[in-house]
Amino acid sequence: MTTNPSDPRLRRPALFLNRDAQLRLIADHVGLLETVPAHLKVFEVRGFGGVGKTRLLQELQHRSDKLPGVNPIAFVPLRPQASVTEAGPLKVIREKLDYDCMLFDTALMLYLHVTGQPFNLARSSRLRSSTVFRTLDIGRSMSGLPIPLPLAAELFSRIARKATEQLLYKEYEFNVLSELRDDPAQLLRALPGCLAVDIRRRLEVDARAFVAFYDEYDRQAPETVAAHAPWLRTFIETLGRGVHVIATREPLRWEGSAWRHVVEPVLIDELPEDECREMVRGRLTGLALGVEDRMLEASRRIPFFLETIINVYEQLAVEQAAVAANDLPLTPEGSVAHLLDHLPEAQRSLAIALAAVQVFDESLYRRLIRSLNLQVEVGAFRRFTRWFFVDETESGLYKTHDLLTEFVRRSTAARSTVRLALEVATDSLYERSDHDRLVEADTTLQLLRSVGAAWFTQPTMPLASTETFIDAGLRLYDAGYWNELSTMLPPASPDVAHPMMGVVEFFAALSARRTAGIDRALELFEPLENRAAVLGRHMRTVELELAYLSEIAGNYAKARQEFRELNRLAMPFKVSDRTHVRARLHYADMLMMDGGLQAGSRLLLEAYEEIGSRAPMDWAEFVRHRGHAFRFSFLLEQAEDLYSSAIRAAANARALVGKLQTNLAETLCWVDAERALEAASLSTQYNDGLGNEIELAKCSAAKAIALARLGEFVAARDAVETAAQRARKVGYPAGEAFALQAKAVVESLDGRSDMVASCSAELADSVRLLGTYSHLRLVPAWLMGDDDLFVDLALDTDWLDPDDLEDRLRAILGPPGSSA
Repeated sequence: MTTNPSDPRLRRPALFLNRDAQLRLIADHVGLLETVPAHLKVFEVRGFGGVGKTRLLQELQHRSDKLPGVNPIAFVPLRPQASVTEAGPLKVIREKLDYDCMLFDTALMLYLHVTGQPFNLARSSRLRSSTVFRTLDIGRSMSGLPIPLPLAAELFSRIARKATEQLLYKEYEFNVLSELRDDPAQLLRALPGCLAVDIRRRLEVDARAFVAFYDEYDRQAPETVAAHAPWLRTFIETLGRGVHVIATREPLRWEGSAWRHVVEPVLIDELPEDECREMVRGRLTGLALGVEDRMLEASRRIPFFLETIINVYEQLAVEQAAVAANDLPLTPEGSVAHLLDHLPEAQRSLAIALAAVQVFDESLYRRLIRSLNLQVEVGAFRRFTRWFFVDETESGLYKTHDLLTEFVRRSTAARSTVRLALEVATDSLYERSDHDRLVEADTTLQLLRSVGAAWFTQPTMPLASTETFIDAGLRLYDAGYWNELSTMLPPASPDVAHPMMGVVEFFAALSARRTAGIDRALELFEPLENRAAVLGRHMRTVELELAYLSEIAGNYAKARQEFRELNRLAMPFKVSDRTHVRARLHYADMLMMDGGLQAGSRLLLEAYEEIGSRAPMDWAEFVRHRGHAFRFSFLLEQAEDLYSSAIRAAANARALVGKLQTNLAETLCWVDAERALEAASLSTQYNDGLGNEIELAKCSAAKAIALARLGEFVAARDAVETAAQRARKVGYPAGEAFALQAKAVVESLDGRSDMVASCSAELADSVRLLGTYSHLRLVPAWLMGDDDLFVDLALDTDWLDPDDLEDRLRAILGPPGSSA
């Protein structure tokens, strides 16, 4: 793009100097902080879109930055909270602080660790240079794997001298965090209070004040807004000081005596006429008669549109000798259309494309230029972002003004450019969500939401884009971002026939299976099943998910038939087609559950050799499932090697790593109790954070066997009961079968042979009802020394390396009829 520095279309407008009454009111309270640093005030800056709330906050920040003793000044966008939880805004505030926040830094590191999220910190991040971070193993943090954190209490002992010298931190505060490491939800809720305590103590020592500006309150996740942003209220209430300015379209409705005298509404609507005229005269001189009146009428005194029509005037003044009132547009929409229409053609197309997607970065900017074949200088990104329609966000993304975006998305004239831009952005999402780039998951989720919202505004959506959008979401889903994908809520009055509505329902149902249980997932999939055709080839994914739900709900006869048919339809096998990959994976897994360990293992081996390194996540899943064939055959060293290889390939995928840690615990519990408990602990940390009750049930069963091997029989029985309860809670009957197998081992190791027989009988009933997993009965049969039953079961299963099966069992469990 060739630009002229004096071109008004690319010049950022002058500072917003209007709204004098509102500025004075808030500025007076900020000024009060100079003499009373403990003063607390919350301003609710309320107004409809485009009236200048964000600009008012920016002007207040600019003025407050100059006040002595007021530090830090934080501008906090809240829109990303919908994609990346409240930890996102808190990290923005943390990055503004030039001092250690030991409680928050510890709690955040611990939260990221127990939920299996990588430590994605820029090298310039202040958090990276904090005492807590430097106390940890920084080298390992760059590997994509979570840092193996000590308990928070142990971490405190390493930093105790500096912590107590500086701000009188107490050991019990870190002990509380240690106790929360098995409850990620509570740990997340603790983050706002931890940061507030850190800031308050520093401000009290340095006699400094705190001012923060929170933008787009109503753009947080709908459930956060409906609950009146508990994280933000906790942060402000715990901090108990400072001026907090919150921009919102709707009232905060923070009820209770604690807020009654603290929250003060500041209403922002159309600019007063005098201020509008002052604004025009400050920018333009020598206006013809009636021009100023026309500007006020056409803009409806809304700041964004007034800025736009001023720019239209400047544009016309460059092109013609005199500008009359009738030369100017009559409406706000006319002003935006005029400004865009008079841009050079390539710049106009680029502006429309970026406004259509709204949220973008340099990579997407370049991609749009190439894909739309625009004659624009690709390297001019920085100059283009100085255009007044564009603002940079705290996360490093760029965002066009909401009103420009609304205009472009509903413009019939721009529809072809908008559609092409959204197709390009959707393809870009798929590439960004690749396994190797998942460290950018936070920004990818924000882009995904923005593109999804844009498609909702279009009358049609190409089938190819629907399929690709789902492909991108599934990559994030497979990496464990279930909760984030479950809240892609549509507009207030969506068209239920729109393909994006199907996409939203699809991810809500997928996520429900992980977080709310099988019954809720089936409830959400039911209305989608009849119109799954809007999802294109992913209608097969719906069929796969329904078959899998049948499996984990215990309807194995139905699941077996459906997986067999879906695998048949996936011929010839395409490694690039997720439905083919998943059909093969589930069919092979079903074969192994039914005892066909050799046949299932061969199918998996063929598939992952073909997949290779092109799709590490898929490769890791196939390797993991092949590990099951070795584990069920008690070839435990080979199983461990396969699971470990899969962990290395899936390092950034917290959901898959969580399942693999469960599988390691299920493998090691037979031969190495200590290591099994370590794997079980990691599995619990991952899967608790993900809400994966099925994995937690299986992990508890493995933990029971490991505990019994250490002679901790009370704890082992508790673990068996926990496994059964978790399995029943989510309707996972196979989990109850695993628990019964574990119970037989526990009772055998405790010398209670009568209980082993009872467990064996219960397990026989369980697998008969399931219609699969009969090979689980082999261990109780061996433990009882029941030769006839053992032989029948052994012949019923297609074991790997069957000739040495008894030798392996003897090495693991001891002679038949004895405890290990």
